[in-house]
Parts: sequence; structure tokens; C-alpha cells
Amino acid sequence: MKQRAVIYCRVSSERQVKEGHGLDAQESRGKAYAEQHGYEVVKVFREEGISGGLLDRPAMQEMLLFLEQQPLDLETIVIIDDLKRWARDVQGHFMLKTAIYSRNARLESPTHRFDDSPEGKFVETVLAGAAELERNQNKRQVVKNMKSRLEAGYWVFDYPPGFKYKKVTGHGKLLVHDEPKATIVTEALEGFASERMQQQTDVQRFLESRNFQHRRKHKGVHLEQVKRLLTQPLYAGYLEYPKWGVKRTKAKHKGLISFATFERIQGRLQEQEKAPHRKDLNKDFPLRGFVCCTECKKPYTASWAKGRNKSFAYYRCNTKGCALYNKSIKRDLMEKEFATLLKDMKPQPQILNLTKAIVMDVWKNESANVHRVLQKREDRLKEIADKIETYYERIDQASNNTVISGYEAKIEELGNEKLRIGENIGKIKKGAVSFETAVTVVFDFVQNPSKMWNKGELSEQRLVLRLVFSEPLYYRLGTGFETASLSLPFALSGMKGVSKSKLVDLMGFEPTWS
Repeated sequence: MKQRAVIYCRVSSERQVKEGHGLDAQESRGKAYAEQHGYEVVKVFREEGISGGLLDRPAMQEMLLFLEQQPLDLETIVIIDDLKRWARDVQGHFMLKTAIYSRNARLESPTHRFDDSPEGKFVETVLAGAAELERNQNKRQVVKNMKSRLEAGYWVFDYPPGFKYKKVTGHGKLLVHDEPKATIVTEALEGFASERMQQQTDVQRFLESRNFQHRRKHKGVHLEQVKRLLTQPLYAGYLEYPKWGVKRTKAKHKGLISFATFERIQGRLQEQEKAPHRKDLNKDFPLRGFVCCTECKKPYTASWAKGRNKSFAYYRCNTKGCALYNKSIKRDLMEKEFATLLKDMKPQPQILNLTKAIVMDVWKNESANVHRVLQKREDRLKEIADKIETYYERIDQASNNTVISGYEAKIEELGNEKLRIGENIGKIKKGAVSFETAVTVVFDFVQNPSKMWNKGELSEQRLVLRLVFSEPLYYRLGTGFETASLSLPFALSGMKGVSKSKLVDLMGFEPTWS
């Protein structure tokens, strides 16, 4: 009766699996070795694309289970192609060998003769150690190459949503825009930066409404994914990898947003960490938190009340001790009066046109000085470079870790300023979006703010409140809204159709009504 044998073969990369060379060659050599020694191969275990540094490999566990199920009086030969294919570290090698021998099996290989003598064990240990050394050296070289490519401006890890890899002449694998995801991500990032989307949950809802997904089918968008999108510098055309000491640098790929937009996003995220998110905002009550009680000056709360046949929506004062405590105001009444207030806010055309003309004149005068502005920014870049060099010299001379950390933080701060100025210089040289177009958009809103309010999107309604009014509104049941402090654009344009009792003059400007 022939001696029973199994063959274990492994490759560590997906490329080797797809090409099919490594596993087939190992299996072929194993079968030839078995035939040469008169063994009967009863099973072949193939480990596909699994690192040699892992002990808990699927095919390995399957083989160990198979050996456990064999009769105790029958020894099984386990044929491996090479010690490197067995394990890539000394500890793992002997742990696996012990697991094999404890199951009434023994190792054999076409390239190595296993010997239990002291000399044989020493040679085996040296060979296993050499495999571990090779693995660590390969890992070090791979990391070195990846780090060099990162420092050259190329991302080397998994691509984020909105990007994909493409082979580009002169670059190799380069991040490129992946449509329509890129457009969706851009709108989400710019919406949050501009405060059109107030909270991360607003970004989440927007992405959900677009059925946004990365690789898999749409299964919902989690807040963790939103946070990753908002904090990923790759979208601004920059990259960093602090784990390997790669500081933020300009990347070779084209970003989805500007670096200035990215920094506004980071600033907003920091503000939100300091100010907790209001959980009481919802589309049923867009004025909640902004309209206040005239007695206690606290914001109204809001809720639904159940009637016999249906529910009713109310705003109410929830401040104990207030004369209007628990007094309810019908939602439809307050919001109807607010819509009327907003609709009546029509700027006087002659003042609006004059203001717009003045803004355009100022812009044209500033545009004439573009070379002076460029020179000033380039001088600042040189100043920053000198300061960074000075801090590096101080680090070389310092011995206190706290002092060194302070210098490094200052270098990072100056580096970010350098990136901002560099991007602004690039925009000026290339030519940004038409200023006249931007002014037209702004003045269209000033001319008719109720248009955006009537869209019914909560994020846009909250944006209208902040853009139109400089302070919260006050409402009294029976008399309606009281004085309203307007933001600068509305105060300058002059309001038509709103009584003086409804408005308060802007400090520092003459009232535009008589």
C-alpha cells in the first residue's frame, strides 16, 4: 500500500493567482516528488493570494482539519515546495510544523531535507530565519518605494469615492475623476463649505438622496463615511500620510475642490466640535431655534400635538417662569406671517443697482492692481520659506522634545499657509470664476430671498435665515414679528414694502427710508 500524501502550495499575491503560474508549478513539482518517492497524493490544498506572515490561512486550516480526520495508524506526508512557501517567520514556521506533527503527519520538500538531529534543526532554523529576513526586507523595500511615490505626489493606497485609478502616460497609475460620483462628492463638499448644508447629517441626507455608493450596491451612507469625505485632502488635490512622515504636499492628480474650500470645511468641522449639533432641527419646523419669545428672549421650541382625528403643529415657549410659558402658536400662522415678511422685503431697485455698480467698480479697481497683489503674495511665500528654514535650524539645535514639537507644529502651520497662497496665485494667473457672475447670483438672492425659502429644503431655509437677518427674530402672539436686524446686503439695498416698525436700522449707516 502506497504512503498517503497531501500537497500544500501557496502564492501571496493576487497577480500570481490571476496569472496561474505559481500554484500550478508548485503542484506539478509536488506531484513529481510524490511519484518519485512512491507516495499517493490524496488531496491538494491551494492557498491563493494569502500572505506568508499569516498563520490562520484558510487552506492551512482546511488541511489541518483533514489530517485530524485521518486514521491514527496511518501517517500522512505533507509536501511543500519551499520553506518560503510555508511560513515567512521563524516562530510561525515551528508553530505550523508542530501542528502538522501533532496530527500524525510529517513535512517533506523537494528543496529541503527535514532532519530532527541538532544540526538539522539548526539548518532549518537558519533557513526559516532567512525567509523571515527576506520578507522583512521586501516589506521595507515596498514601503520605501511607496513612500517615494507619495513624496512625488502620487497616491498609492485605495482610491476614495469619486476617484479611480487610470494608467496615464508619464505618470503610471494616477487618480482621475470617476463620474458621476465625482460630481456628487463635489456638490456635497462645496455645499458643506458654503454652509448650504449646515451639518454632517445634511451631507448624509444629500448623498442618500443621490443613492451614493462607492463600490457596492447602495446600502445607505454612514456618518463615518461623511467624515472621511470631509477630511480627505485628496479632494483638494493634495495628499499626506503622517504615519510615514509624508507631510501635506501638492498631488499630481486634479482635485474636485480648491484648497481654500477644503480649509473652510476643516474650519467648520472644528467649530462643530466646539458647538454641539442641534438635534431639534427638522423640516417640519424650519423656524425653531431662530425665532424667540418676546418675553424671555429664549428660542421657541416646537412639536406636534395629537387631536381627535389628526395632529397639529405648534411653536411654543418652553421657559419656566416666563409669562408666555407653554403658550402655543400655530405653526401655520407663524410661518405664514414669516413668509409674508420675507416676500415684502423687496429692495428699492435704484439703491440695489447703485450698490451693485459700486461693487463692480471696486472690483475693477482691484483687478487693475493684480500684479501688485501677485507680487505681495510671492513676497509672502519667500518670507514663509525663510521662516520654515529657520525653524528647521532651531530643531537641529534643540534637545527638548516639547520645544521640538512646537517648532514642528509651527512648520506645519506655515506649510498650510504656503499651500493656500500658492493656490491663490495659481487662480489669479489662470483666471477664476467671473466675478460679475458671482455678484449677479448674490444680488438675485437679495432681490428675492423668498424664492429660496419656498423651495422647502431645510438646509436652504436655515441658510436664508442667516443670510437675511443678523440676529434672531422675535415673535409675539397677536402682534406677530417685532423688530428685525438685517444683514449688511439687505440693509444697504433699502427695503420696500416693510414698515419701519418691523425693521431696525443698521448701526453705522443712515436709514434708507424716511
